[in-house]
Amino acid sequence: MPTGYTDEIKKGISFSTFAMNCARAFGATITLRDESGGGDKIPQRFEPDSYHSKALNSDRENLAALESMTLAECELKAAAEHTASEVQRLEWIKERNDLRQSYEEMLRCAQSWVPPTEEHIGLKEFMIQQITDSIKWDCDISYYATPTPVLTGLEWLEAAKEKTITSMAYHKKGYSEEVARTEQRNAWISALRASL
Repeated sequence: MPTGYTDEIKKGISFSTFAMNCARAFGATITLRDESGGGDKIPQRFEPDSYHSKALNSDRENLAALESMTLAECELKAAAEHTASEVQRLEWIKERNDLRQSYEEMLRCAQSWVPPTEEHIGLKEFMIQQITDSIKWDCDISYYATPTPVLTGLEWLEAAKEKTITSMAYHKKGYSEEVARTEQRNAWISALRASL
């Protein structure tokens, strides 16, 4: 039975076409593997993904905006972010406590359930263990126990700048790596085409 790669051989495709069709399952062109069409869909040149470049530009704009903020604007931002963080923190605590209550109700049911036979005892133990583990992992609120610290406008500004600068470094590195990967992809496909 022919595969998606060998099906066209009966129609007389060239070795070059066959090789380019198969290339979509390898290395530089693997991202094209599941798209429709054959090797003719492989571009002459790949271009770097723009995600890191766009994010870096956005970070630069954000840093410029931060550096132009007045102290009063920083105070307002600090207060607004504190309020939003506290609302979110308290919602997370409520959600975890509500979930704990549901788990504990089910745990009581599992613990009071009388297995109909000895062969069902393992099921009861398994149910109890599943709920106990879920309570341990899903209902821990210790991370959210500490209220969000109140920052002054200047503290907020410094933290926002530091976060943006860290993000810029991440995206600079990411874009550099993306360009290098794209160059490797282009070299791979160029060498393949030259060999055919």
